[in-house]
Amino acid sequence: MKHLVIAVLIALSLSANASWITGNDLMKQFNGSEFERGASIGFIVGVASALDGDVLCIPTGVTPGQMRDMVQQALRANPNIRHNQAEYIVAFTLMTEFPCETKPKKGTGS
Repeated sequence: MKHLVIAVLIALSLSANASWITGNDLMKQFNGSEFERGASIGFIVGVASALDGDVLCIPTGVTPGQMRDMVQQALRANPNIRHNQAEYIVAFTLMTEFPCETKPKKGTGS
């Protein structure tokens, strides 16, 4: 849990070029035109690519569509977070689903 909190704080401290996009906007894109649906996947993949290997570890074989489905499910299940910036919602959702394995430090006996 401690690592998750640290990861969220790191993600929140990252500057993003699309910080004006909220979860509400992303939900509209999910249900919009073909272009908008594609843009929503591109947004999610962009956030995932920026964080992969640092605060989240996406397994081989995970598709952009799967990531979109996870984010969409999180937004549907938690309407109280939709006003937040979309990159934070995407980051938190993917970090929850794909945390990086932590390795015990040498000499700790763990």
